[in-house]
Amino acid sequence: VQEFLQWLKGLQINPTIQQLRQHFEEIRQQELTRFKNKVPQTDWPIIEEITRRMMNKMLHSPTMELRKLFDHPDGIHKISIIKQLFELDDQ
Repeated sequence: VQEFLQWLKGLQINPTIQQLRQHFEEIRQQELTRFKNKVPQTDWPIIEEITRRMMNKMLHSPTMELRKLFDHPDGIHKISIIKQLFELDDQ
């Protein structure tokens, strides 16, 4: 049973991380689109880089914590909560 639960957590962790990152990337892109005409074209590469770096830094810790859930006995439940919080099941 323990091996099966470990296997199941492994199947859920990486897709959850990918969905979480995709979710935040979609938000980032939506916001960039809203402001694209308000910023000079020459500044756009810098804004893209800054927002991408910010997103990566904000998601680094949650990503590492999700990976730790692989060894946590209650990992499946916690992954489920994270998916609910960010509405990742719908993606």
